[in-house]
Amino acid sequence: METIRGEGYEIIIDERFTITRWSPEERRLYTTKTLLEADVKISLVGERIAGLLLPPVSTSSEELEKLIKIYRKRIVAEQAVDFVSKLGPLAKYAEVDIAYFPVSRARLLWRDIGCLLNLDPEKLRQEYRVSASVAGEVVGEKVKIKPRKYREFLTTTLRKIQLATANWASGVVRFLRMSNQYTLTICNTTPEQPDPSHLVDLPEGNFVYECPSIQELARYHAGEDAKCKKGGWTASTYICEGSDGKIAVKEYLRMIVKWLPASIASYSAVNYLIRPKSRLYNEYKHLLELRRVIETPRILTVCGDSVRSVMVRSFIEGTPVIDSGDSELWWRAGFSLARIHNEGYVLGDPNPGNFIDTRDGMGLIDAEQARKFTPKAGAWDLIVYVYYPVLFGKDVDLIAEGLRGYLEGIDESLRKVIVRHLRSRKMWLGLSFLPVQYRRAREVFEAAGVRLT
Repeated sequence: METIRGEGYEIIIDERFTITRWSPEERRLYTTKTLLEADVKISLVGERIAGLLLPPVSTSSEELEKLIKIYRKRIVAEQAVDFVSKLGPLAKYAEVDIAYFPVSRARLLWRDIGCLLNLDPEKLRQEYRVSASVAGEVVGEKVKIKPRKYREFLTTTLRKIQLATANWASGVVRFLRMSNQYTLTICNTTPEQPDPSHLVDLPEGNFVYECPSIQELARYHAGEDAKCKKGGWTASTYICEGSDGKIAVKEYLRMIVKWLPASIASYSAVNYLIRPKSRLYNEYKHLLELRRVIETPRILTVCGDSVRSVMVRSFIEGTPVIDSGDSELWWRAGFSLARIHNEGYVLGDPNPGNFIDTRDGMGLIDAEQARKFTPKAGAWDLIVYVYYPVLFGKDVDLIAEGLRGYLEGIDESLRKVIVRHLRSRKMWLGLSFLPVQYRRAREVFEAAGVRLT
């Protein structure tokens, strides 16, 4: 008979048992090695047995010690997969505490066995330091997630499981036939679920493990009395205001329909990002990088799951340039776009509604399609900057003034090559299905001194 000892409980392992059971008086779980191994490797009984190996445990058996290591490496790799599924490419920006992996796994098992699990972060870091390496690069108490590492581990593990499954299955079936029943009730009351959110560090903002509703996020950041409204039918952002302030909450799943036609229209110049998690990552990255050129919102919270991708950020107070009749604001917005191009970036969606006139200067509130500058992408930025307000019937003279601001701010060497791309009919082909707006947009360029023919 072998034993595994945890803090306040024991697992007694003996193949003579016919029923796996929990004895609350003894604080002992009686089971067989066959079932333990199957639960460790393929979660046969939902890890209600294997999950008790998450906290620090001890055993005198080298075979069981090996089984514990197998389980811990598996859950680290699987929780790394889960983490990347929540944040997508943004996960590579995160520093993940070693304790995150067992704590996030314990959260999934909490209803059944949570009453037994002591999740002291310091002890977990010591226990999982070696196992954590299957998720990425371990530096001190943190892990930089490397998908290549956990993919290699899971591929190898899956191959071993496939070879052994037949043996486990036959043994478990024999066990179940002998027992005629399976009973295991451990927790009559469930303590408060652990929250692994605080075990993840991002360059800016907080990570939330389970993404709440827009209203819950608003109450947390803007106050219990916060109310939200959508920015417009083309927007994926909610503006929320309460007694603690004003925030913007962007849900990237929304308005995919906006980017599909945009991608078709721009096929000759840029490829728009469609997937929500790619847009979340791209905007996070560029809000930070563009801040040295122009004011951008502060990132407060990011979260996601298999479906949702959400970013909460500060609200930049001011006047959207597209709503202004002041030609100076339009000029300054165009000049700001030129500065962004000069610094080696394009925005992809630089419509004047994304430029905000603030007390301290010009701000930018949307960077989800930003990328590295190329002359062709720079030319497309200018087309969007002009075509969008034309589409919504804005004054042609104001739009032309914004274009003049751009032309004054852009480096001369870039201006020449951008204009060369603007003269290509191919650049405009995707917009020609609206002939009136197409003609007016080209007239704006001519009015600003850019000859397209």
